[in-house]
Amino acid sequence: MKYAQPFDWFDRIARSRVPVWVWLIAFWFVLIFPAILLRGTHFEEGTVTALARGAIEDGHWLVPHLYGFRFQERPVLMSWVLAVIGLPFGGLSPAAARIPAVLSLLGGGALIFYLVRQRCSHAAALFGAVCFLVAPALLRKLITAEPDVMLSVLLFAAMVVWWDGHKTGHVSLMRWIAAGLLVGAAALTKGPQPAAYFTLGLGAFLLIKREWKEMPGFVAANAIAGVLVLAWYVAIYQPGDLDRWAGHSRLAAASDPVSYLVGVAAFAGKFAVDAIPAIIVAVPFIAALARQRLLMRDDLVLALLCYALVCTMALMLWPGAHPRYAMPAFFALAAIAGLGYEWLRGRSTIAFNTVVVVACGLAIYPVVAGWIVTPLMPGSSQRSRHDAQAVMAQMAERPGTLYSTPLTYKNNALVYVPKPIRSMPVEDLARLKSPEWLLLREDEAQRLRTLRPDLTVTQRTSLPPGYPAGNDFDLYRAAAK
Repeated sequence: MKYAQPFDWFDRIARSRVPVWVWLIAFWFVLIFPAILLRGTHFEEGTVTALARGAIEDGHWLVPHLYGFRFQERPVLMSWVLAVIGLPFGGLSPAAARIPAVLSLLGGGALIFYLVRQRCSHAAALFGAVCFLVAPALLRKLITAEPDVMLSVLLFAAMVVWWDGHKTGHVSLMRWIAAGLLVGAAALTKGPQPAAYFTLGLGAFLLIKREWKEMPGFVAANAIAGVLVLAWYVAIYQPGDLDRWAGHSRLAAASDPVSYLVGVAAFAGKFAVDAIPAIIVAVPFIAALARQRLLMRDDLVLALLCYALVCTMALMLWPGAHPRYAMPAFFALAAIAGLGYEWLRGRSTIAFNTVVVVACGLAIYPVVAGWIVTPLMPGSSQRSRHDAQAVMAQMAERPGTLYSTPLTYKNNALVYVPKPIRSMPVEDLARLKSPEWLLLREDEAQRLRTLRPDLTVTQRTSLPPGYPAGNDFDLYRAAAK
């Protein structure tokens, strides 16, 4: 059913005198500023930055260390990049730590724009890029110094490198090498599992299309990536690491059948919500191509569909997987949405207008949060900074080393605390001669009192409860009785 007038906002932008790529950069800028400067560290930013500090302050480059505690569960390419950025300055500010993440965000939008523009109008390409930038999964990560977007951009870049050769009928050896290096870099960002988006997605496409001539290059690209990431694991291996790696990969996860099925359903639901608005266009567009027997003939859409769904289906069935692990899929879905933009406009103006309104409505949220809420209500977004200020105010009377346990959920506050900071289990803390300043849970403080009856361990400041529940850390001072 058609409506009188479609909302041609994207078309108007495309017809303006300002180049569309300038509009894309301007939109990206509005999304990330000024929040990149004002918002306190959150999510896993504290851990990512702490691993970079381990390289800068203590020289732990190959094997990541979290304030002196060995962090061997995965390679950390983003933290290594941050360490290179901060090395000349002797440290990192939270804003500087977010540079790779926000540039990856822009790179993702540019890749989608570039891919869609090969087949469709500037308006459609811009729409696909915007669908990516305003997806709920991305809105939570706009200025977050975490590796998810960075590794997803590397993987999607490998897919684009392959496609630019495939569309000509020949993928050169250099393209396969470049793709392998990009996939290897993605695997070095957060471990080998996310790289399966390229391996399983493109592998499924090549099998479906029986592209046997591309199989040697595909195998070579994956071999290059595998060698890169395997070399790191071999180089840092110590006895006992296998159990840690298995735990990080959820290989040891177990749950009852009901909980497992609930987890699968929750994953599917959250994934669908996180993929809005792209999924609103992608699903009917793909269904229409399938009904018309055109899907198998459209290599680009089919390749993107395989890339988005094959590994996501495996993740959905994987015990303990989170929807955020499916970040690479949102790139492909946004590109499909861009390819389906003009199709939806010609099919149903009501549906088209709905999608445009949803996309623009989602864009309003980060703009309001970043330009109005964060500047006017800084307390709601700078909790980690306030926690750090409370800690440093107490330590000002007797500056020294701040000790914490490896399981602390106050790493976001520690970003603002100057060195020296050291992390170790309570049993190791008890062996120290005088661990004066301590960031501990109450049960850990009690454990230290039991192990060191010669010390008085006194709470000096109570920090607000953290996440998850039950992991509340406070500042203690230990002194001889």
